[in-house]
Amino acid sequence: LVVGPTGAGKTLMMEHFAASTGRPFVRIAHDQELDRARVFGKIDIVIEEDGNQITDFVPGVLPVSMSGPALVVMDEVSRAPGFATIQYQSILDRRTFLAPEAKPGKQIIKADPDWLIAATDNTKGNGDDMDIYSASNVQDASFINRLDIVIEQDYLLEDETRVRIDTLSDRLQSTEVHSLAKFSRFMHQALKSGTLMT
Repeated sequence: LVVGPTGAGKTLMMEHFAASTGRPFVRIAHDQELDRARVFGKIDIVIEEDGNQITDFVPGVLPVSMSGPALVVMDEVSRAPGFATIQYQSILDRRTFLAPEAKPGKQIIKADPDWLIAATDNTKGNGDDMDIYSASNVQDASFINRLDIVIEQDYLLEDETRVRIDTLSDRLQSTEVHSLAKFSRFMHQALKSGTLMT
């Protein structure tokens, strides 16, 4: 679980890790448009090799990703609906995906040994006392306990921000770089204290 404030680079860190280890990156965004069928799978009409149409389980992006060394990120996991966290618990526990709708022999999908799953969030699963992240749900302890590692990702320090800005733009004067880094620090302090919301 990578935890930190909005815009600290949690998802970007995971994308960078996937790219640097040569893994496909799969991001599951937990918002109001989470599509159960797209993520987990659904029963659908399938055309077999011989041209016959049958009804079968078609796996979603999550079980499909388990066949190789992908990195799956459950983004903003505290916003995940109950049906998703129940499915995630089994995956985190046993590294298997259960599809009871599938035909016998295809109901259990086991993860590749190099397949990884991680989560990002603004809170550590215990809600948000400051009400900055009001859409965050308090997570079930049994779900949180299945996340083995918690990494806290904060905003860059002012010196780090200055180096980053300087690296990304060679057209800025050093005084402009210093001003932007200082402004960035003020914005981040305001976001963390709750005096600035967006």
